[in-house]
Amino acid sequence: MKAVLWMVLVALATPLAAQVYRCEVEGEIIFSQLPCAEDAEAIELRVSRPAASADGQEESFGSGAVGVDEHFLERRRLERELAANQRSRERLVSERERALAAFREQVRATSSRLRAAEIELEAVRSEDRYNAQIREVETARRELEQRLQELNLSE
Repeated sequence: MKAVLWMVLVALATPLAAQVYRCEVEGEIIFSQLPCAEDAEAIELRVSRPAASADGQEESFGSGAVGVDEHFLERRRLERELAANQRSRERLVSERERALAAFREQVRATSSRLRAAEIELEAVRSEDRYNAQIREVETARRELEQRLQELNLSE
């Protein structure tokens, strides 16, 4: 009976220390539960218990119990959003330039002055739409930068 109880206790304690393997496959670092290459390096992960608060009660998972710096996570999220915002702005600027180049080509290819004027008006409207989208992205970027600055100041 004691042996069975001992085996159950060992089985329950096992998830607290997990084995992970680190391998380099085709120049990429990979982590796996099983050896992923001959040169797999065993890494032992340890899961710690939540820290006790001042009144002796255990803190909840979301309140820093596992040592996660919430400011760090928020900063990383804002930085990712800023990077995505920059890519979005660059994509819009590039699309706008391609569209305007296509309109200019259409104007050059037409022999009708009336049709050329229509194309130019369509180009101006298209450019205005792109510029409005770019301004929206830039406004969102300023808001993200302000939130990031406030987060940095609060630390």
